[in-house]
Amino acid sequence: MPIRTQIVCLGLLLVSLQLVSNADDSPRHTPTVKLIQRIEQAVVPVFADEGNGNLGSGSGAVISSRGYIITADHVTNNFPGVVLFGLTRVPYEIIGRLPERDIAVLKVDAANVQSVISLGRSHDLRPGEPIVVGGNPGGRGVVFSTGIVNSPSIDPSWPNVFVKSYWRNEMQEAALKRHQSTGGRPDFIQFDASSNRGNSGGPLLNAEGHLIGVVSQKSFEEESINWAIPVDRIRMVLPYLIQPEVIGDFWVGLEIDTLAEMASVKRVVKESPAWQAGLREEDVLLAVNKNPVKTGVDWLFQLYEHKLGDQLKLSWDRDGETMKGEIELAQKKSETTIAEGDKETGLDYALYRGRFASLPDFTKLIAVETGTTKGVSYEGIIDQEATNFAIVFTGYMKFPDAGVYRMYLGSDDCSKLYIDDQLVIDNGLAHPYQELSRSVRVPRGLVPFRIEYSETSGGKGLKLYAKRDIESEETVSLEYFRDSGK
Repeated sequence: MPIRTQIVCLGLLLVSLQLVSNADDSPRHTPTVKLIQRIEQAVVPVFADEGNGNLGSGSGAVISSRGYIITADHVTNNFPGVVLFGLTRVPYEIIGRLPERDIAVLKVDAANVQSVISLGRSHDLRPGEPIVVGGNPGGRGVVFSTGIVNSPSIDPSWPNVFVKSYWRNEMQEAALKRHQSTGGRPDFIQFDASSNRGNSGGPLLNAEGHLIGVVSQKSFEEESINWAIPVDRIRMVLPYLIQPEVIGDFWVGLEIDTLAEMASVKRVVKESPAWQAGLREEDVLLAVNKNPVKTGVDWLFQLYEHKLGDQLKLSWDRDGETMKGEIELAQKKSETTIAEGDKETGLDYALYRGRFASLPDFTKLIAVETGTTKGVSYEGIIDQEATNFAIVFTGYMKFPDAGVYRMYLGSDDCSKLYIDDQLVIDNGLAHPYQELSRSVRVPRGLVPFRIEYSETSGGKGLKLYAKRDIESEETVSLEYFRDSGK
């Protein structure tokens, strides 16, 4: 065979081999390769302008075709910046932050979105599950690594598991499994895939390509020890992050379960616009203005994009039948102003004895003592060394002006804040001192509130304060009142 013919044949053979290697059934195209190909454009570098020429870098995951990105709060730390789609720089807007949980949501122009990562669940993770991590280590661009889930629930704040064994008992473990609370010790997913500075905020994916966690931190003292925020915690706190009704000053009165697979209605406030439109608990929302709503997260994002005065045409499923209704996004009717004339300074309290791993139903308990106190504090009510007790504070907070405030509730151990009988902050599982925050819109003057607090063991702490917004460093002075002659 002539040499020229041999060369041509060899070339054809190489082309043939290349086509085979690129075929979907090639052994090179493993499930992991196919997974990454499907989601790689939804993993994005995030760069924050920290000022003075400093540029922070991290990662994010696009979780909605509408341009919403989940990341770790410390990646942006409230600084402006850009998200990269390929080499295209796209400014982001920070639409929600929970610094105390290291979670933030960014918004970019949806026209840049090419791929989306769906939110999975983390409640049923098992050690040994294969995982993929995507991120932007060193700011060099998106790369991927693989590994396994080492543990679905690790709390790196403990010095060691021996110390933990003295605190956790069967009652507390049962309480953790029973309650879907945003409080409690913040357990993390531990994984061994390579993760370095710049991976923070990036997605932790299971073998199905669903987001099961957001990379948050790593151990610099041990090899291949990294932690991610479980997606179930992110799902639970998203209503704290995305508060369209509070920010937009309108009212719907509808709560969708952000942990459910579908947009299941968890609660409808009686006489609210949602109630009047015909929605009821256990309905499944299908669409808003003909835009599909697949989950409670979809509902929050879509509602965020509307404003006061907008009309919402909703459709929902009820026992297999499609229902329809309309809602106008109107302001909530102002509550009757509470007069100070029949009030006096101070708060009412009720003291209970018992060991509470989570806050109990106080209507089923009998207080061992009741009285009045100056403010939200256990001091003067119970001995400094006491443990195994609970206190309920009731009264009114006085706000200097109407508007949006960021409320902060800190406790060691359990606590909850109710405003106008609505649960605002759920810090209701035993833990060391930690603070949770949430924005509320209140009128000027007195607003009724209640705080439930319990102490099980270890240190004690309880603190309530407010700021004008989450970025403000100035604490608003609150005054407390109770009903006179009560």
